[in-house]
Order: sequence, then structure tokens, then C-alpha cells
Amino acid sequence: MREAHERRGSPSFDERREQLEADGLITENEDGSATHAMSPLTSQLLKLRFEIFRFKFEREPRKNDPVFFDFNADTPQPQGMDDADGDKMIGTLLAAALQVGVDPDRAVEHFLGREQFDAYKDRRQY
Repeated sequence: MREAHERRGSPSFDERREQLEADGLITENEDGSATHAMSPLTSQLLKLRFEIFRFKFEREPRKNDPVFFDFNADTPQPQGMDDADGDKMIGTLLAAALQVGVDPDRAVEHFLGREQFDAYKDRRQY
């Protein structure tokens, strides 16, 4: 896998995290958790997603509510990975990975798992 990163010229997640820590964008907390600084664009995206959530479900999002949810469901449900909306979410992940300099294949695989990522690639001829 490291060879693939080197060929593409993109860092692994670990390398990217080390760089973010060095740049002061990730802070390790005493309890072992980490605080991540958000870009203004990411912050705007989350605010918009929360606004859409409040509009749809008429309440504030809770800790385990999905940020990317099925808008057609009556309760907060994660977007499906097998539909067009799921493919749009994957496209968003790919674009975000490219924007921050992370290998897009690794980013999507990280969030979906290998099996779902392979199914996506088969559908899209990626």
C-alpha cells in the first residue's frame, strides 16, 4: 500500500495526521481523544447539514445521528451506500480527500470498508 501512495505522491492517513499535528491542526487531549481544527469550508458544510437536519426532523441532531442521512426516511437513517445518494456521498469523500492531499481510494475505503468500496468501484468502473 505504501508503494501505491508513493507512486501517486499522496500521503497515507498516518503521514497526513502527523503533518496535521506538526501544523497544530490536531491536538491530543489528556483523555486520549483528539481535537481537530476544521477548515472554514468544512465548518460551513457541517452547519448546512445541521440546518437541513433541523428542518427535516424538527429537532437538534444528537451525538449518534448521521450527518449524511436519508432525506426520505421518517427518522434519521444513514444514507445507503447502494443508491445514487450514497454514490454522491462517496464522490464528496473523494473530492475532500483530494483537496486535503490524502489518497482518495484510501479515504473512501477507510470510511466504507473494503467490501463496500469494491462494490462501489465495480458499479462506477472507478
